[in-house]
Amino acid sequence: MKVPHIALLLAFSFTLFACKGDAADRQNNAVSAPHKSGIIHANGIDIAYQIDGPVDGMPLVFIVGLGGQMSNGLDATTAALVERGFRVVRFDNRDAGRSTHFSSAGAPPPLPDVIATMQAGQKSPVAYTILDMARDTIGLMDALGIQKAHIVGGSMGGMIAQTLVANFPDRAISLTSVSSTSVNPAIPYGPALAGMMSATTPAKTPQEQLDRQVAQFQAIEGSQYKEDPAILRARIRAQMSRSDDAFANARQNMAIIPYADRRAWLKTIKVPTLVIQGTDDPLYPPAHAQDQVANIPGAKLELIAGMGHTLPDALAGQFADLVAVHARAAEGKP
Repeated sequence: MKVPHIALLLAFSFTLFACKGDAADRQNNAVSAPHKSGIIHANGIDIAYQIDGPVDGMPLVFIVGLGGQMSNGLDATTAALVERGFRVVRFDNRDAGRSTHFSSAGAPPPLPDVIATMQAGQKSPVAYTILDMARDTIGLMDALGIQKAHIVGGSMGGMIAQTLVANFPDRAISLTSVSSTSVNPAIPYGPALAGMMSATTPAKTPQEQLDRQVAQFQAIEGSQYKEDPAILRARIRAQMSRSDDAFANARQNMAIIPYADRRAWLKTIKVPTLVIQGTDDPLYPPAHAQDQVANIPGAKLELIAGMGHTLPDALAGQFADLVAVHARAAEGKP
């Protein structure tokens, strides 16, 4: 079972999508369409969610990545999607933000123990899996009365989106996988991994954790799109204030392991699929996107020049255009 490297990689990927995140920017990028937010009980947990866009807009569910929250600087991207006719649902995954945390599970077992247990044919000892997280998304859709939606996911959120569409095909109109991977063990990861692996011990103070997350985020930006350091620091500080669970990211990370290599699932996907990847993604280089396209029947690939692993404000319009064209084609609209 060739999965240890993916766990090492994802354990350090805290913030996967970024736009300018201080109060002024949030006001400038505010979504003007109808807005609704709250916490709803679904799939046995509480899920914090936010909806933007007209009631009759094309339903789109956006799944964020490992450690990410619905406040992950997605305002500009959401606004751009709303402008193009979408009703956007974003939410905190389990063990993130204001959604239910599995704090009682504590730190996950060591990766070798997880692998050994699975190889012995025993039940995986992880607190939950990405299939459970896909079911959370389905539960949220049920609770909100959404029968079908365009499913968009970034990084680990892309893995959850792939899992959802493969296992609940009747709930998806289309799939857009962004900055993600099939976890094909034959495909190498990018150069950012080595630097991130140097920080293997827990931060001793909130300030150290903040500094570490800022540095880790900057390591995965692309060559052409750099976040303002002060704004980035403010946004990450705000995100930390919504969740201070020391082992939440590690539990999310381990959720991938039982279903790490998903190529068999990808081959079953029948909905129209778009794979978007940055040419400068230092975690998942374009080969990861190309492998998704090779395994998902009929999937299309869009590479964005200079984009890294993050989705900056500057690309919100281009990203929304790609998603809108894809979604309209899936719905048979011009």
